[in-house]
Amino acid sequence: MLKGLTNKALYYEVATAGVKGFAAMVPAGKYEVTITTEGYQTILDTITITKDVSKKYTASLSQFVEKVKVNEKEVKSKITAWNTENEHLKEVTTSYDAGGKTAPLYFNKTAKDFVMEATIDYTTIFKTGQEYQPDLMGGFVFNDGTNSGWIMARKSGIVYTGWEKLTGLIDYDMLTYPDKKTANFAIAKVGDEVSVYLDGRLVETLKWSVIAPKINAKSEVAIGLYMVADKDADIKFSNISISTDANVVSSYISTNK
Repeated sequence: MLKGLTNKALYYEVATAGVKGFAAMVPAGKYEVTITTEGYQTILDTITITKDVSKKYTASLSQFVEKVKVNEKEVKSKITAWNTENEHLKEVTTSYDAGGKTAPLYFNKTAKDFVMEATIDYTTIFKTGQEYQPDLMGGFVFNDGTNSGWIMARKSGIVYTGWEKLTGLIDYDMLTYPDKKTANFAIAKVGDEVSVYLDGRLVETLKWSVIAPKINAKSEVAIGLYMVADKDADIKFSNISISTDANVVSSYISTNK
């Protein structure tokens, strides 16, 4: 897609099917370039055209997948419930209306140990006279190919598999109606130990066997994003980061005590 910046009335869309590259003849000027390809992250660029110009772009694979193989079994995302067009900005969104409730969005990697973090926002614009989710929940999901488990930020604490709740881990509520305070949520897993972080602070250390009791701590798992809402709510995950490198995980834990 080419959108005119010099002449804002100019707008061009070019579609290709199974062909690498495209050509377009447009008036001279400055343009915003947006390139989208299924399975890849969006590319954004700004170019100034004064004559014939050729430019090569290389798209990065999306870190989110429709399906991922773990322990010889296939685990599927409900990717249609998520908007990943801003993945290149490390942002994805979903909502109750889009079918995002308990709809996993899996990464393209699996691991036994890992660290993952995200900034989570309740982005709904509230209107008088409508009902909204009082306590939006957002976090991470795990699947070994047979069983799943999850952990999410909720109000002043967390909630995890089996709807077990820990509250009062911080002295304020997050992701609630009508305040919508942002949650900065992270977990780091090594073996059977999981460190839980809220707003940059280590708030709890739990056993993996408690968080995901049906998944062996030594098992490879698919890892994804997860949300729960029973009423109208929109959620955004940003600053998304995941590492399965043992050194990175160890360093994260040692520097975030």
